[in-house]
Amino acid sequence: MEIYKGKSRATTCRFFWEKITSPLFYISIKYFFYNFYFCIFSFYVLQYCYVNCCFGTKVRFSMSIETVERIKKAVHQPLNFDDFKSSCTRENTNSFALAIGSPVTADRTLYRPGRISGLKEKTQDFYSVEEVKNLFLADLEALDLKYESLDLVGKKEIFDYASQLKLKENEHLLVMFVQEFADHSIGDYKFLRYDPNIGWSEKRGCHQFLTGENVSWPSNWYDKFVGCFKITR
Repeated sequence: MEIYKGKSRATTCRFFWEKITSPLFYISIKYFFYNFYFCIFSFYVLQYCYVNCCFGTKVRFSMSIETVERIKKAVHQPLNFDDFKSSCTRENTNSFALAIGSPVTADRTLYRPGRISGLKEKTQDFYSVEEVKNLFLADLEALDLKYESLDLVGKKEIFDYASQLKLKENEHLLVMFVQEFADHSIGDYKFLRYDPNIGWSEKRGCHQFLTGENVSWPSNWYDKFVGCFKITR
């Protein structure tokens, strides 16, 4: 090397020995390896995040589309109410599922106004009773279920109308309620269903399925009547 030209081999060796035995040299080597392993670690962390965020989201999105298609197929078939008596169906469905006529248990988070139509995420709060109603109607449209809003108000008027109505095999009635509290925040939603073969039915949460005289009109002041609808599949 040019910088060592004219120097003895012993002088050159001593120069390198002093360099590699100096504290500064060890600090430099340690710093280099720390940075090297940190870069490798960061690479794998970023790769893991990318795979989970991108690929994982695509898989979940694909599964949701598949489940929605299964629900769509189910709601256009005659509903077997005995399905809601099984523990699996009871625990993985709610009043929304009964309202549209779906016993599909693959993803119960889809049984929420706005989820099937893609207009509302499962983590987003509702901001008004009217919004919940419109989201539910959008879900009906996404499922190709026809609906007719009936000009009926009150328990007696609706129950009397249902008892005299001659529904077709592919029709049923729904009564919709949404909880609105004093501060105008929105709570849960609830549906009562009427079919020509079994009469009134109700799904309370994820545990109870009730029919006939066991079905009850909500009595809490915050359960707001939203409307009565005739549904045709």
